[in-house]
Amino acid sequence: MIKQMNVKLSLMSKLTLLLLSLLSISSFAKDPVGFYYQNTFDMQMLNYEKLILNAEAFSEEEISLLKDHGTEAIAYLSVGETESHNLVVGNGEGPGGYASWYIDVNPADNLPDKNPNWGSYYVNVGDPAWQSYLFNRVDELAYKGVSGLFLDTVDIVDVIPDSRFAMVALIKSLNEKVNSTNFEQTYGKRLSIVQNRGFSIIENTAVYLDAVLFEGLTGSYDHTSQSYILADTIQTDNVARRLNQIQRHSYFEIWSLDYLNQGDSAALKMIIERSQQYQFTTITSDIDISRFDNINLNSANAKPEGLLDTFSVTESDAFTVFEVISKDTLDLSAHRVQILINSQKGHASYIEEGITADYMLENGTLYQYSGNGGNWLWDLVISDAVQSQQSDSYRVSLQNIQFGLGQNESIEVLARVFNDNETLVEISPVVRLVSETTQYVRQDELDSSLVGSQDIISVVLEQTGFELKLSLSLREAMGSTEHYSFYIDTNDLSGYQFYDISASYMLKDGHLYQYTGDGVSWSWQWLKWLPLNINGTSLGYSLSLSDISLLQAQSFEVIVVTENADWQTTDQTKALQAFIK
Repeated sequence: MIKQMNVKLSLMSKLTLLLLSLLSISSFAKDPVGFYYQNTFDMQMLNYEKLILNAEAFSEEEISLLKDHGTEAIAYLSVGETESHNLVVGNGEGPGGYASWYIDVNPADNLPDKNPNWGSYYVNVGDPAWQSYLFNRVDELAYKGVSGLFLDTVDIVDVIPDSRFAMVALIKSLNEKVNSTNFEQTYGKRLSIVQNRGFSIIENTAVYLDAVLFEGLTGSYDHTSQSYILADTIQTDNVARRLNQIQRHSYFEIWSLDYLNQGDSAALKMIIERSQQYQFTTITSDIDISRFDNINLNSANAKPEGLLDTFSVTESDAFTVFEVISKDTLDLSAHRVQILINSQKGHASYIEEGITADYMLENGTLYQYSGNGGNWLWDLVISDAVQSQQSDSYRVSLQNIQFGLGQNESIEVLARVFNDNETLVEISPVVRLVSETTQYVRQDELDSSLVGSQDIISVVLEQTGFELKLSLSLREAMGSTEHYSFYIDTNDLSGYQFYDISASYMLKDGHLYQYTGDGVSWSWQWLKWLPLNINGTSLGYSLSLSDISLLQAQSFEVIVVTENADWQTTDQTKALQAFIK
């Protein structure tokens, strides 16, 4: 969370007006993005194409002059905490007689809960009074002339997990408001939206965002020791890779903001290298965001025009067709086209700067990855894929069974183009193909990993509103000594490492459990009883999406395991992926 600011309005001085009037409009190198949280105008604010600032501290005239000199003003807006350190009485319906939007997790003290690092107060983002306050703020900021909103303190969803649903709904509502026809007619523009952190809901909010900020990717700040520190690179690497994967099919920008002491060249070097590794836009400053650090790594004005016109992945019957169409400037017949496929089944995968792939298609040959994640090691699968290559197009098709694509499963695919010198000249956005059905029908030729009785014919995942049904179809009626357990991976970066998934929840014999261990130990907390519905050769459960913390537009995976009377595994399905609509 970025530090909140005390609002103090300032008027532009005559001297500042004079300096700006003398500023040449000839081009100079601007950084793509900057942050500045002070309340006085500074000439260095013009050194950025986008500047996140405390818009309330500046006049409409100052915001307009930023725009005239090529700097978009993006207004800071705290959505999960108050910006003020002073409690507000408001409607008096909250803890301690204060406003209803305050939260009191520890009701014994009957006082709103405070962020210990910044002194601001946590809020209930679903509170109607708080949302009304935010929407009024947005109108005021739009009237002032800003180009976008920077949503801070979204990571309250990690402090108070029960706020996740409300936060997703709030960001969706803000997106709808600032992109509505009425809003554009009133203020003459639509506003961009940038989310800071809140990674546990990013899959659900990505569609509403223009950019995501990874605050503290490498350089962070320890409030206890009041010193700059380096972040846990293992943890942040995992999140960065996940953002890269989401970005490929959501098309938002990713920025990183890192904190460091001025003049710390070693820390700056590490910050730049890690940010570039994931192709993030790099920003640095001090913890108070009062220092201008002009890095000038990749100006937004210098982005090259792409060489590919389209890259599409379509499914027809039992075949998947991959097609690359180039622009006139790229002759595909003289280039090598490589297609990388992420089947999302937990196979060994090649990982490189946001690319995760367990299959590769090249020159009509399909390979499966067999390395350790970093080395280039692929095994031949088939060498006779149907393909055609012309100057402006490349097309190749595969049978779904050849790379294990079954019903209800999804894949992510990207194309890379190399010239004769083996230089990468173009890379496409990731295209995601999701089957419309939510049924996984077992095919023995695909299921080499299955063991035991193989008595499960199909697994069906069905969503109706906020209810989720998980059911099995068996070859024979369920025996009195058999157990069928559903292991559910909600993709929250934690869970029991189980076959091809990381299980966060378990349904076993009518009971729902949540995993509480370290990924290896067998540690589960009982949550609730859920009736097991048995009807001949069918059985299943019905549960609420909130029971397993699933949100709209979130994907999840399920493995079903059969156990005998001695609790020994006799059968299992492959990982089954589904998508909440």
